[in-house]
Amino acid sequence: MTYNISFLILISGIYLFAQNVNEDERNFTKLLSRIFTSEITAESTPTISFLSGLSYINYPDLNYSDKFARSYSAEFLYGFQRFEKILPEENLLRHAREFISLTNISSHLKPKTIRTKGNTTDLWRGTFGLTNGYGYQINEANLFLCHTSAITINRIDIELIASNSFNQEINDKFDEQYRLGSLFQSSINYQLYKILYVNFGFEQSLIYSDIDIAKWSVSFLFDNISQRWIDIVEPFIFDYNNKLFPVIIFAIKSLISIASYELKQSKMYFPLESGKPLNYYSIRLGINFIF
Repeated sequence: MTYNISFLILISGIYLFAQNVNEDERNFTKLLSRIFTSEITAESTPTISFLSGLSYINYPDLNYSDKFARSYSAEFLYGFQRFEKILPEENLLRHAREFISLTNISSHLKPKTIRTKGNTTDLWRGTFGLTNGYGYQINEANLFLCHTSAITINRIDIELIASNSFNQEINDKFDEQYRLGSLFQSSINYQLYKILYVNFGFEQSLIYSDIDIAKWSVSFLFDNISQRWIDIVEPFIFDYNNKLFPVIIFAIKSLISIASYELKQSKMYFPLESGKPLNYYSIRLGINFIF
């Protein structure tokens, strides 16, 4: 209930701000065009990332009594990055990146001295995603505040037998099956030296218990409209406080994603009736090379 209220407050607030924007800038066609196009005119440059992290897995049902062991991740990412200054005299930046990645999230990617508690898993994941947002140029170094949305293809191996038949029935929906999923990540990317950046972020990812393309399409469109609606009111927020503009946009997009993904705990294809997903909550740390 809390997340329903939070989500409605966020969307309603953005809608009220949107009333300060010209009508032709906030029509539905304009909104859809912003989902699939970027205003950044800078040339794309290749980017390679290596990331690792810590993941906690859960199935959001009080009747599911088993616990999953903590997992550890290793990810290789390849994409194309674009960034540019918003205004020549300002140190504000905007950026975008399209990418693909391959990730292994496993209970066994750890030193043997760390004890394992719970059902062990091994996940392979392919990801197709988009990162965008704003940032700052600080003493000639770039700092990007990043919001990432992505579609995933997952294959998880749940290695131990469940403690009861109900839990095993849930496990069988995911175990050694190819499943669609989605993720969001909020992160900070800071330039250490020329092409070298360090990245730190939080990620939540979902694995769907079934494949329903029609419901997934509605949920995907709903997510994008919820996120990209903020783009229409960006000029108003920029005029309100241009110094904190990157932070405000980053915070709003992150809060919308958190609320949306928590709503999907009971309906994975929210707002449509649907089953429950398997959840990964992850802390990620990595290095990026932007050439």
